[in-house]
Amino acid sequence: MSEKQPEHGPSDVWGPLGPVIQPLLGTWIQAARIVGNSLSAVVPGGAAAMNQFATAMSGGPRTLDARQSVQVSSRAPATVTVALDPDAEYMLLTVDPLSPAKDADALPLLGVAIACREGHVTVSVTVPDDQPPGVYEGEIKDGGGNRRGQVTVQLASLVG
Repeated sequence: MSEKQPEHGPSDVWGPLGPVIQPLLGTWIQAARIVGNSLSAVVPGGAAAMNQFATAMSGGPRTLDARQSVQVSSRAPATVTVALDPDAEYMLLTVDPLSPAKDADALPLLGVAIACREGHVTVSVTVPDDQPPGVYEGEIKDGGGNRRGQVTVQLASLVG
C-alpha cells in the first residue's frame, strides 16, 4: 500500500469527484446561460446578470462557437461574413436590411434572413441581379431589439 495522497491541482476544489462533477456543472452553467439570454427579451440586463453569474461559477470567461451555415443565392460572386455574440445561437434572432457601407444613396440589400434551431444558426442571402456591387452590412438583433451580431456581404460585379 502506498502512503502517498493523490495530487490535485489548485483549481480542483472537488477532489477525486472532479471528473464527475465538473461536466455536470458545465452543463448546468450552459443551461443557466440559455435561460438568462431568454430573459433578456423581457428583462433588460437579464442575460448580462446571468452571464456574470455563470462566468463567476465557471472560474472565468468561456466562449463556445456556434454552428453556422450560410446559404447564398446570387449570380454575382458574394462573400458573406456572420459575427455572433456568445450564446446568441439560442435566441430568436432577426437581421436588419443590409445597408451599403459606403454609398448612402444606394438601396439596401433586403433578401437576408436568419434562423436558429438547436444552437445552429442559418443565414440566407438572396441577391437580386440588379444589386450594385459593394459591401453591405446589417445588425443581428434579439427579440428585445438588442444587438447580437452582424452580417456583412461583399458583392462583386456580375461577370459575363
